[in-house]
Amino acid sequence: MVSPELLRAVEHAGGYVAAAFVADNMVGASFGFLARHEGRPALHSHITGILPGVQHAGVGRAMKSHQRAWAAANDIEWVTWTFDPIVRRNAWFNIEVLGARLSDYLPDFYGPMSDAVNAEDESDRVLCAWPVDPSVDDPRPPVRRSGSRSPPRRTSSCSGAPIRLPRRPGADASARNSDRPSPRVLW
Repeated sequence: MVSPELLRAVEHAGGYVAAAFVADNMVGASFGFLARHEGRPALHSHITGILPGVQHAGVGRAMKSHQRAWAAANDIEWVTWTFDPIVRRNAWFNIEVLGARLSDYLPDFYGPMSDAVNAEDESDRVLCAWPVDPSVDDPRPPVRRSGSRSPPRRTSSCSGAPIRLPRRPGADASARNSDRPSPRVLW
């Protein structure tokens, strides 16, 4: 849980705090802090959340676009964030929709988490990096999956190392249960 006091302090210190509204109702929120990525200035988006009733309506994309615009206005070159690699909808959104680069794999990044989604499971995360300038070329060659009709997808990390994400049909962190094996992503 993020307290209003912490959000106020982050914003006061030059960090990023934003909310999305429909009419007078808050439907999404995000906060981030200043960081470095590959030695360059970055905005690290720590939490961005959208209410379930407005998911798939463009609110998440609008919030990420706002982060990118805010970073550009503040001479920041990258927006970074982490996500759980077995939450398929987030992986799809970050990689396929936004085109973020997979920068690092962070095993058990937060340690045990007691919230309903993580349920004391390992907190593996993938670090995404998104250039603020969309014209920045990705030096990694695009790779097309066999039989894919979608545009080429980046399948290596910023360092160029190959990435293997979990391929467990039906598995998603939002449907976790205690008897499933712990997923490990190999890079």
